[in-house]
Amino acid sequence: MEKIVKVSEYIGLVFVMILLLLTVSDVAGRYFFNSPVRGGLEMTELLLGCMVAFALIVVTNRGEHIVIDTFAGKLSRPLQRAVFIVTNLFSVLLFAIFTWEGTVYSLQSMEKEEFTPVLGIPIYPFKFLFFFGGFLTLLVVVIQTVGWFRHMRG
Repeated sequence: MEKIVKVSEYIGLVFVMILLLLTVSDVAGRYFFNSPVRGGLEMTELLLGCMVAFALIVVTNRGEHIVIDTFAGKLSRPLQRAVFIVTNLFSVLLFAIFTWEGTVYSLQSMEKEEFTPVLGIPIYPFKFLFFFGGFLTLLVVVIQTVGWFRHMRG
């Protein structure tokens, strides 16, 4: 799984770099040449979703989500474990639904032949990438949860 997470990190970084170059080109074109990048906004929207999807895999694997620990930190150790189990199982359920529904949504987009309005870019490949990122995040959460249960059994 670590290799998949590492590849996901690089894919996410590629999307960040493309977004960076696109934004700089758009701003420079707009202010210096009075000619922004045609379709820059729709390309940004498509790329941003993919970047977030692949970044989520890495953040989930590292356990680096933003956490507000005002409640759980005051609980006893056994209750903290119970909260961890419940939240992880809930995350598995949510990401499973997200992945399933997202795949159906992507297939519908492909059948409808949805394209961006300005450049006419097919939207479904980006939707598939976004929901594939959700699937990989689901795998990370499942592996973490199973690993935690194995650790608890000793």
